[in-house]
Amino acid sequence: DASKVNAELKKRWESHLQKREDVVLDMTNLVKSHRNEYLQRLPTTYKRKAIIFLCGWKELMKRNEYRSKTEGKRIPDHVYYDMAAKFTMPSFVEFDEIEFRLDGKTIQIF
Repeated sequence: DASKVNAELKKRWESHLQKREDVVLDMTNLVKSHRNEYLQRLPTTYKRKAIIFLCGWKELMKRNEYRSKTEGKRIPDHVYYDMAAKFTMPSFVEFDEIEFRLDGKTIQIF
């Protein structure tokens, strides 16, 4: 149940922030408004870093096919198209640092 998962995530997020602990939020967060739900709660003393894992379309489809064969789960192609259409690149307005990763290696863009 996605609503229960999100409620638990928000509870844990707030708990870590109250304790001033370091936190990592591992989520897709395709659009700025979803990212800001969490980022706006961070105290200014926190460093905000985005890590963007780059992947070509062919590789993405290959991974989806592999997942289908090995796990029996397949994400329909239209879901990928919808997600790609909604995606907004993280910016330095949102983050202090942005890292791009391709094939397991960090690449410099800026």
